[in-house]
Amino acid sequence: MFKKKYMIGLLTCIVFNFHLSYTMNLEELREAAQCGDVVCQMELAQRYYDGRGVVKNYPQAVKWFARAAEQGHVEAQLELANCYCEGYGIEKNAKKAFGLVAEAAKKGGPKAQFALGCCYYEGSGVSRSFSMAVDCFEKAAEQGHVKAQYNLGLLFMERGNIKRSDFLDLKWLKFELTGFKIEENISEALKWLTMAAKQQHQKAAFNLAGLYYKVGKRNNAYRWLSRAAKLGHSRAMFQMARYAYNNAHDKEKALEWLIQAAKHGDKESQVLLATGYETGKFSYPFSSFFFQVQQDIELAIKWYVRTMRDGYLPGGLVRLAESGNVSAQMSLAEVYYHGKGVAQDYAEAVKWYHLAAGQGDTVAQCTLADCYINGRGVNCDTEQAQYYFSLASESGNREAKRERAFLFLENANMHRAAELLVQAAEQGDAQAQSLKDLFLKFGREIKHSPQARGFFEDEGGPSGEGPGVGTHDSVDDWEEFLCMRESKNQVA
Repeated sequence: MFKKKYMIGLLTCIVFNFHLSYTMNLEELREAAQCGDVVCQMELAQRYYDGRGVVKNYPQAVKWFARAAEQGHVEAQLELANCYCEGYGIEKNAKKAFGLVAEAAKKGGPKAQFALGCCYYEGSGVSRSFSMAVDCFEKAAEQGHVKAQYNLGLLFMERGNIKRSDFLDLKWLKFELTGFKIEENISEALKWLTMAAKQQHQKAAFNLAGLYYKVGKRNNAYRWLSRAAKLGHSRAMFQMARYAYNNAHDKEKALEWLIQAAKHGDKESQVLLATGYETGKFSYPFSSFFFQVQQDIELAIKWYVRTMRDGYLPGGLVRLAESGNVSAQMSLAEVYYHGKGVAQDYAEAVKWYHLAAGQGDTVAQCTLADCYINGRGVNCDTEQAQYYFSLASESGNREAKRERAFLFLENANMHRAAELLVQAAEQGDAQAQSLKDLFLKFGREIKHSPQARGFFEDEGGPSGEGPGVGTHDSVDDWEEFLCMRESKNQVA
């Protein structure tokens, strides 16, 4: 029965140009793989490797990659080599990884040739050999492998004494190239970088622009710089901003490119935008890149926050916060509270929340109250939590009203809790509205509260025919409610 289904499915897949393995369930796939179908073996291995439709299982992935590799499947050999390199599902073994890559490269495919070149230039599982690395890269590059083309371009730039703009793969170019037998030929660098750039490789286009600039061909440099920027290269965008202002005197275009560069993660552009919007002028050190803009502190804070990564704390943001800017104080509090770009530090977050809360920021007041409830950066203090929730709720913050209601519930003050829940629900707080059922289950003796009575009338409360909130007096249920509250705080 299985063979009949398999043959029918196989014929169908041939007609529609895709393999049966992609549509088979796990058991059918495993049965076909055990029968020696190399494509099914690869598909099964990939499913285990990626966790696609099954629990991720590297040892099982290795098992089936190995089965397919034994049959000479190039992709399986490369995937198995990667598992040996990274130690996925099997003990690391660089020599075995190199052997598999070398075997795959015998068939001449560009991916395998590139991988073999990487082994030689990193000395992974084999003695480092720059000449062998270049030989492999050239074989891959001639077949259109874009990374091989890019690497060769960078290598020829290095040998031609042209400072490269950035690197993608050639880690070993940082080392001395003494004895490396290759001509210092800029035309070869142009050739390979051009081939890679024409395949939409943004870093190749950017380096190609730099190379043309170094050899004095400014028009070609601008053309490839523009191409790199349009492909999304953030530094190319930054250079386009400088060009737009310094050469074309187009402030609007310069600002547009600068914003695009910042959005794509260029830190220098982010800093320029932040300081520019803070001071009302953009200026680049040691450059004529300078123009006036309308001051916008909120935008300055936004870009200062974007610069925060790898522990970097922008002085401009701290300066604004210390001068009393609530948005800056809240931004600092948030990044410390969540550990965004800096080490998580609840105490430092509380410091800035205190300052913002003192200026009436209700979000700061609510978060500060939550810190006092959960002991984040401060000692647990329910009275302080109530105080800050009360400040926020008096300013109309519905979240604060709901959270105060929780605190009153924990202290069995049903009348006050019900009133706050009503107010929050009337302001559209979805959680407060959903607490009707919860309150019905755990509330006690609130029939004297007019607001609560009106709130629960439709649920069969004190004035209805249902069980009523005053009739539920189970200690177990009350403890269950408190557990739910504790669980909520832990999630928060």
